[in-house]
Amino acid sequence: MSPKIEFLKQVDVRKAWLKEDKNFTPWIADADVASRLLSQCGIDYDGELEIEREVQVPGVKRKLDVLIKTSSGESIAVENQFSSLDHDHMTRALAYAVGLEVKAIIVIAESHRPEFVAVADYLNAAALAYQEKGIPIFLVSLELYESSTEGVYFPRFEVVAQPDEWKAAVFQTAHNSGEESTRATAIFNFHDQFLPEVRKATGIFKNVKPSSGNWKAGSFGLGAVQIAYMVAKDVTTASIWVHTRSKDANSRGLAVLKSKQSDFEQLLKGEEILFREQETSSLDVSVSGIGWGADNSDAREKLLRVLGVLTDAAKRYEPELRKALEGTKG
Repeated sequence: MSPKIEFLKQVDVRKAWLKEDKNFTPWIADADVASRLLSQCGIDYDGELEIEREVQVPGVKRKLDVLIKTSSGESIAVENQFSSLDHDHMTRALAYAVGLEVKAIIVIAESHRPEFVAVADYLNAAALAYQEKGIPIFLVSLELYESSTEGVYFPRFEVVAQPDEWKAAVFQTAHNSGEESTRATAIFNFHDQFLPEVRKATGIFKNVKPSSGNWKAGSFGLGAVQIAYMVAKDVTTASIWVHTRSKDANSRGLAVLKSKQSDFEQLLKGEEILFREQETSSLDVSVSGIGWGADNSDAREKLLRVLGVLTDAAKRYEPELRKALEGTKG
């Protein structure tokens, strides 16, 4: 019997969200949706997300739609509107970003006019020049699709303007000197070459982009648990990372992983497994001979295998991890 195959039909976004402020903004403020949005933009973050709606900014008459905060204290401003992005929402988003000292701005609309894309590209170049003090801006278009199943809709985000991480790495290399610059360049190159292989080995990390940061994380369906890797000079550590805002919840998640230790030992024969419990928790497997200063082919293959095993295991134990993080039994 042949499978049923059909194309999704694009529909007006108001079929799913009647009102922008009462329906669409609350949907964006959902933790899982916000996590997917950040992933689509390639924004790395650590820990569980804290999300506020309708945030008042001093001196600004209107309120910011959504403010996303990470456990490390960084914030991302999200402003959204139906139809095409207009001057009011664009300038308002910029005012919020400066007033709230955010890490990034995300502006969502059904479409973005060429002049606003050009402005965003200019601002991202300026953010690059300011480095850590710069505020990058992401313009994201929204489309909605439906299938023949009534009442089931499929949203689609597409990033139409964003910072260029490659240009950022080149800028840092050209304008800095010494060991720190060399390290940043080497880490960017490591991610650039390694991430395509990680995507094949794990099936995740699809929207994760190279940068000069030394860690990357990919989501498999449970927002508070991710597969991650941390790169050092000649060793890289693969992890199942549990990172809610509650240390007790993180401990419960780690307890689930510890209860599967014999399974992991069987799956990862010969590898040392460490369980780390601090503010966040993780199961760690370190592989020597691969890092931003070393690239042994055998070590690379081993690390990719470990990441694949950890991803498959995390997916398999996802129901138990979810219950543990929610504090439920059974």
